[in-house]
Amino acid sequence: MAVPPRRPWHALALLIALAILAAGCGSVFPELNPPATGRMAIAATLAAPPGTPGLELPAPYEIEVTLTQDRQQVQERRPMHGDTVTITIDNLYIGRWQVEVVVRDAAGDAIYSGSGNVWINENETTTVSVPLAPRPGTFDLTIDIAGLTLEHQSYKARLHINGNTYNLDRLAGTAQFQARVSLNPGSYDFKVDFYTDSFHSYKLIYSGYWMPVAVLPGKTTALYWKPGTGAVVIETGPAGPPPAPAGLSATWQDGLVLLEWTPVTHPGVTGYRVYRRLGALARYELLAEVGADTTTFLDTPPVLDGESGTGTDVYYAVTSVNGQGYESLRSPEAVVLLP
Repeated sequence: MAVPPRRPWHALALLIALAILAAGCGSVFPELNPPATGRMAIAATLAAPPGTPGLELPAPYEIEVTLTQDRQQVQERRPMHGDTVTITIDNLYIGRWQVEVVVRDAAGDAIYSGSGNVWINENETTTVSVPLAPRPGTFDLTIDIAGLTLEHQSYKARLHINGNTYNLDRLAGTAQFQARVSLNPGSYDFKVDFYTDSFHSYKLIYSGYWMPVAVLPGKTTALYWKPGTGAVVIETGPAGPPPAPAGLSATWQDGLVLLEWTPVTHPGVTGYRVYRRLGALARYELLAEVGADTTTFLDTPPVLDGESGTGTDVYYAVTSVNGQGYESLRSPEAVVLLP
């Protein structure tokens, strides 16, 4: 008679356990609890860019929050109104989370950002404050010298802005230079100098003028600039003396000599000089200076004796003077006879 093979004892134990499970009498597996979670409250506040008080953000704009823990990532986007916003996010696993906050304008450009990290505890709300700083902006400058004399002379340019200098090479096959500079938000002044084929000082052919530019947070300020030109009208002529006065007369009037002459209408005349000489052989001496609006003068001539070596008559002449200090020739003489 054949004897059936014996079953191993461990196989018998497995069959008993399965039977118990099938009968619903209990479980051999431990009960698993869900992972512990907590809550995070994020308070984000905008900070005005240095030197730009009262900067207004373009509305509408939204805030984007990204939380990262290892390979896990949670992201929230919500509209933002005012300078401060608080966002609460539930069901975050306990542990340390990295917080990234970005403010985007209506065009989707990131204009403010901030970051931090926080530890989440089980069944608790953890608050983290994230200051949002303005993101740098971009100054995109295109310089065009087409049609100017610089087009045939300049192949290098130097941009001066924010205390820094940037050397630019002319774009091949064009009459343009291009520069792209990252700047913190604010107001700046810039200028461009043009050189021939190197940046040595003796190669400088034109030093530009200072111009203002504004850079906004996270935005690109694109500027197309062409050096300005103009025209000049030069008025010149020989600088010299004005015409001599005409019509000088000298007559006795109540014991005095009255001199009268025709005014000089030449522009720039500022006055007249009156000269007198005692006798036909004497030298003219300056008697007086009068303004341009005066064309008369009263003189008290000295008493001459009959033995004067220069003569007994008195001679007068007048000149005109302009603002440059030039004096005209003398007018024709006027003579009076002494009594």
